[in-house]
Amino acid sequence: MDIYTTSFTHPRSGPSGAYSPGSSIDFTPELRTPQTAYSPVRRPIRASSHVAEIMPEAVQAVCMDAMQQHACLINYTRADDGRAWNFHLSGAYTQVMAARGHIIRECPVQVRAAIKVARHEILDSPTSSPALKADVRRRLDDIAGQTLAHIAVVNASATLNAVPVPDGINSQAWSGLEPERMCELVVTGTREAVAVARLRLLVMIDELSGLHADSCDIDHKLHPIIAGRKRSVIQSIQEETATNIYFPGALVGLNVHMIPSAGPAKSHLNTIWITGEFFGVQRAKDMLVQVAALKGKSLISRDTAVLPRKLDWMLLERLDELKSVMSDNGTFINLPPVGSQASLVSVFGDHRVNIQRTCRAIMQLACQFYVASFWLLPVHFNVLMPVATLNPASMPGVLKRIAGQSGAEVVFKSNCFEMHGLEHEIELANEHRDFISGKKNGKINKIMQMANVKIKFETFNEFNFLMDLSGNDGSVISGLVLLQEELPAEISFHVPETYHKRIIGVGGRSIQRIMKKYGVYVKFSNAEEFAALGGYGDNEDNVIARTPAKNAINLDNLKQAVMELVHPKASRDKDYVIETVSIPRRYHRTLLGEKSIFIKDIETKTNSKSTLLLRCSW
Repeated sequence: MDIYTTSFTHPRSGPSGAYSPGSSIDFTPELRTPQTAYSPVRRPIRASSHVAEIMPEAVQAVCMDAMQQHACLINYTRADDGRAWNFHLSGAYTQVMAARGHIIRECPVQVRAAIKVARHEILDSPTSSPALKADVRRRLDDIAGQTLAHIAVVNASATLNAVPVPDGINSQAWSGLEPERMCELVVTGTREAVAVARLRLLVMIDELSGLHADSCDIDHKLHPIIAGRKRSVIQSIQEETATNIYFPGALVGLNVHMIPSAGPAKSHLNTIWITGEFFGVQRAKDMLVQVAALKGKSLISRDTAVLPRKLDWMLLERLDELKSVMSDNGTFINLPPVGSQASLVSVFGDHRVNIQRTCRAIMQLACQFYVASFWLLPVHFNVLMPVATLNPASMPGVLKRIAGQSGAEVVFKSNCFEMHGLEHEIELANEHRDFISGKKNGKINKIMQMANVKIKFETFNEFNFLMDLSGNDGSVISGLVLLQEELPAEISFHVPETYHKRIIGVGGRSIQRIMKKYGVYVKFSNAEEFAALGGYGDNEDNVIARTPAKNAINLDNLKQAVMELVHPKASRDKDYVIETVSIPRRYHRTLLGEKSIFIKDIETKTNSKSTLLLRCSW
């Protein structure tokens, strides 16, 4: 039996600076959050900056349980300056992979989220001797007990510095209005517990403001579909009923059994909370149920395959991108549990174009993950001499060091090292196949000759293909560098369709001249093509410029040359400017409801468009 050995670091997190608040008010001593481990989170549930330390006792318990259940050897050491752990597993392939999934799923990774709230809403005497209001303390105790999350109130005086000083006021004499003084509710726990506790805290804050709160249960698979593309349907309901609608976190592919229970035969995953005036809440609730019934009848789905390790990587390190894809397209992505070694991904939606866009976005995300194999072959083969093998006892140290320094998962089996990580199997979209190959495979043949490496194309699924590079170590690295220079670099921007013909010119001469000058391919999309593709996630760009990565510097030059052909008098069409204004969350409902008519009037008079990004309700 071949011994299968793997080494990986979990959880993976980027460096984050330490933060020590000036004044902390913890509502219960047993839920106190260590200040040394606190890191302010501006956008909650971010996998890159909110991971807290995992206690050694918890890691030991998980590893012992995995060894007993799956009969393999597991070693673990600290990594990433104490913020993560390096796990080394060896044994039979099936047992090792099962134990790997067990560790990833059960390891109690602690995450942290923060909610800003006005001090006067939750504190008595916020200026002189701040203390939690009795009702707020009771509510926080209830939420912490039900969700198993730790909640702390951080009364950070530094937030006052963020308040802009009005014109004509001395900055030294300015102290700000009391409603502008903020504090933070810091939630710590497992990802599932934090997501549920955070939503309950948002509802609690609305109730403290005098709003009525109610909930309805709808299948969680329908939530992003009900919300519509970029939450357009939900935003229209909020505008019409003057309510706040809070969806539970889209916990795609994570541990359902770790989600706190909401009671018998009830799940937090399905509960949608609505806050506002009583009759507005009832109207919004009825509208949600009607939309759910309508969307449920037109539900369609599509299945596609992704390599299991790429799925694990997405769930552990690109979860926010997956949530963004669901929100942008109004679709639900059904992923297998992390570490399950399943490869089937199902996408649910009510429109074929949205499902296609979601599948393409998932495949584009999968292209960021590389797979490399390093074979140890004998220099001279002799049939009479046994093949030399490495000393298995030396492998744990080697694999741990490689995994710790590179961040990749490293596997050793049968004299072969496999590296799974960001940095030589490459996955690309099928639409780029001709771009990479060149005319008559000219680009690929040139790279193979220059680097003395073999490059093979393999069809993976209907969206992506694989590029397999093989050769000795130096040749493969050299070939990979050359190949990366030929990978497509893109830029997209918006040009009003009325100017497309002017820019393209008679017979395409104008745009051909620009393309030849900068070595960049340009594609213009009209309204029909734009609608067929479903648009783009974050903008309305209808022009795509594409060139090899080595020529990426010319993308901005080409954009400037194209925009110069837009009529100079139409400067408002030529230069699009985006401004971001920070608005306290308690004003969102008013802006969407009774004040929405004034927002639309401003848009009409200024020829602009405003979008309220309700990130707090996901």
